[in-house]
Amino acid sequence: MSEQKKGDGKFQPPASEDVIPVIHVSGVYFPSQRLRVKLSDNMAKMANLNERNFGLICKTAENENTTYKVGVIVKVIEQETFFTSMFSKSTVEILVEGVSRFKLEKIYSNVPPMSTCKVQIYDDEKASHELLATEEGRSLTEKLRQVSIKFCDIPRNSMSANLNSQKKAAEIKYIQSAAQLCFMACSLVSSPSLSVRQGLLEIDDLKERIHKVINILQAQIEDFSKNGGASDVEGRANSTPSDNLRKFYQNISSGIGGP
Repeated sequence: MSEQKKGDGKFQPPASEDVIPVIHVSGVYFPSQRLRVKLSDNMAKMANLNERNFGLICKTAENENTTYKVGVIVKVIEQETFFTSMFSKSTVEILVEGVSRFKLEKIYSNVPPMSTCKVQIYDDEKASHELLATEEGRSLTEKLRQVSIKFCDIPRNSMSANLNSQKKAAEIKYIQSAAQLCFMACSLVSSPSLSVRQGLLEIDDLKERIHKVINILQAQIEDFSKNGGASDVEGRANSTPSDNLRKFYQNISSGIGGP
């Protein structure tokens, strides 16, 4: 049995300055990316998550109770509550979309998997406008678009994976913002370590982030081509990175801010 609610899809500023609930998750996510988050019904109600935007931040591999310092603010698209039985706790599944990056400034309460924090919200769109105002920036953005589409065109090992990649390629064709395009490209990256995606999320310079994600996607495309095509893109990226690809991974991971 379930009960479904729709979010209004609008980005609402935090209710109290920049103090927001932040959920600790096991993955690294980006603005423009959609995903589903599962929580206990009590926790969702306590944080009033259906009525406000909240943060997602990745737990560190070393300690489940600590997180990195940079995460993503998300808006609620849809919420569904699942009732198992009168004796069991109900769970809430929330469909969210990443809106902007944030950095932790102060933690007021921390009861994993949720904390209440003061955050600094990044204005990545300002950098996007500045980049697209130059011919070099427009050329770099178009190169990122073409590389990302080429990566999406790699055959996957299932029909659903192929449909998902085709959908992403269609979205990428029409994204106007250089920042949002870059974040969408970053979400395509699969690596053996969370620190690679976290490293991309933490890069403040848009041009630098674009160059690095282009390098990674091109290296992965090259790897798959040498091996006669990629039937399992994510699996092969995770298990057998080439020396060239491993170099890019290490370069990004070395710049991470850490927990």
